Amino acid sequence: KGQREKGKRLVFSLWLKNYQTGLLKGFSRWTTFFIRNRTVMFNSTLMEIEAERRNLKDRIKNLDVELMQVLEDNENLREASLDGVEIAKAVDSLTREREELNQLLEEKDDKIKDLREETNRLQEKIDRRERGTVKARKFTSKFSVPDKENTRTASNYYETDEDA
Repeated sequence: KGQREKGKRLVFSLWLKNYQTGLLKGFSRWTTFFIRNRTVMFNSTLMEIEAERRNLKDRIKNLDVELMQVLEDNENLREASLDGVEIAKAVDSLTREREELNQLLEEKDDKIKDLREETNRLQEKIDRRERGTVKARKFTSKFSVPDKENTRTASNYYETDEDA
């Protein structure tokens, strides 16, 4: 009986050792597989993160370029706005000057109109006097006798209605 028991214990001990060795090998294989799988998964995640990081860097560069363009456009618009303000002031000044010149032109037109009316009135007066003088000369030439000593004629004494 003793040897049998000893043999059983020996078989059980060998079986237990083989079982533990198998468990250890299985656990070692599973751990290696798990670590490799995790490493592959982490590497792919790391590669995705790196790709996203590169994309973000490119996007930041593009945004920096856009920002520079916006800043340049903003500066151009600011300058254009300032130019617009100056142009508006110049337009206001020119408008005021134009209004003043229009007013002055109207005054000059009124003065010219008055002067033309005065000229026409005076021309009519001159024309009437000349007609009156011509009529008086014709009239006096019929009745006057040339006098060498006295050169006065009736036309010298003739008065027209305009003179009175």
